[in-house]
Amino acid sequence: MWDGIYVDGQNINSELIVRQTIIQDAMNAIVSVNGGKYTVDQYSNLNKNYKSILGHPFSGNHMGTIEQSTVSCLFAADHPCVIPSPDPSRLIAPHLGERTAIGVEITDVNNITIGLSGPSSQNFFNTFDFMDLGIKSVRSNVRVVNNIFQNMQFVPNQNPIAAVWAIGSNASDPPPVFNLIVGGMFPNESNIFSSCRTGVLGEQNMNVKVIKNRFTGMSRECVLLQFLNADNFV
Repeated sequence: MWDGIYVDGQNINSELIVRQTIIQDAMNAIVSVNGGKYTVDQYSNLNKNYKSILGHPFSGNHMGTIEQSTVSCLFAADHPCVIPSPDPSRLIAPHLGERTAIGVEITDVNNITIGLSGPSSQNFFNTFDFMDLGIKSVRSNVRVVNNIFQNMQFVPNQNPIAAVWAIGSNASDPPPVFNLIVGGMFPNESNIFSSCRTGVLGEQNMNVKVIKNRFTGMSRECVLLQFLNADNFV
């Protein structure tokens, strides 16, 4: 596997645009440093990467976006692996035989939205397909809208956690509280969860709002909230 593409927000002119493009077989396909702006859209496919998008710490409003695209770990006949793998729907070395670990991982980011909402966004949804974890948020404020999460069930030698997993902080005196919003009041803000182990998992001092989403074929919880010590709305 190769490393990935880095975009650094310290250069105000830097922006990564991934449009009608496939990024495959990377350890970390897109890495945003210091709020580096990325745009993933128009049927792009981040496929068979160990992690597809990483957002590193950033204290502002993160401008990275993904819309109308697919994050997956699947074989596609029209773009087979450059390097063969014994199982075409699994990763190559050094993670040979595994599937994608995380679709989008956000750590210590003040504010970011994953997905596109608005009157014209009905056909601009993202699909997260066949991985251990769709979105992981750590000590961040994250909004998740207009996405499909599917096929995140248990498979041999893989341990799925949830389609969306948000972890706050266990610090004290007083502990900071972070926010996770999944869905919204308008139709084009809802997410679909299908055939996942757990839909939404929130832990440790989080405000979690799960609004007008659809859950089908879950093997365990649709929404699991634990150790939150904050206000929540489902």
